[in-house]
Amino acid sequence: DTPKYRAAIGHVRAKPSDALSMTPTAYLPLSSAPAGSVVYASATDLVLFARTLLDGGISAVGEQVLMRNTIEQMLTPQVRLPAGSLADAFGLAFMLFDWDHVRVIGHDGATTGQNAYLRIVPSRNTAVALLTNGGFPAELFHTLFGEIFGELLGIRPTPRPSATVRPSVPL
Repeated sequence: DTPKYRAAIGHVRAKPSDALSMTPTAYLPLSSAPAGSVVYASATDLVLFARTLLDGGISAVGEQVLMRNTIEQMLTPQVRLPAGSLADAFGLAFMLFDWDHVRVIGHDGATTGQNAYLRIVPSRNTAVALLTNGGFPAELFHTLFGEIFGELLGIRPTPRPSATVRPSVPL
């Protein structure tokens, strides 16, 4: 909650009085729905969703929309990934990370010209969302989240592998 980030990114802080809103017009055809490509959310919507997870499945309006057991299953490693992968493991719908020995969960999304990143640090009651619509989104994500999480929580995303890193398991 530093002035630097409040000024730089608008510092979205979801609170119970914030309401989810539906985008009036979808930008992709509904035939893309099976791939999950017609769901739209603002940065505030993503942070509100994260807040629901952090609050044990209770929505901003006080409704139990996810059972705690469901959330536990979502955040339990289902598939472990080799070193150098995008994440350390996948839960159900979430990527699971170890950033400087702190558990971080997240989900990314992309469609034509748009990328979204959500990272949640349950032990620190923190969530950050980033929506982009151009440029080099992965570079922006790593730079910005490295600064935000480094300054606010003292942790950093796992560095991306260099071009000289070879897989540790046979492909």
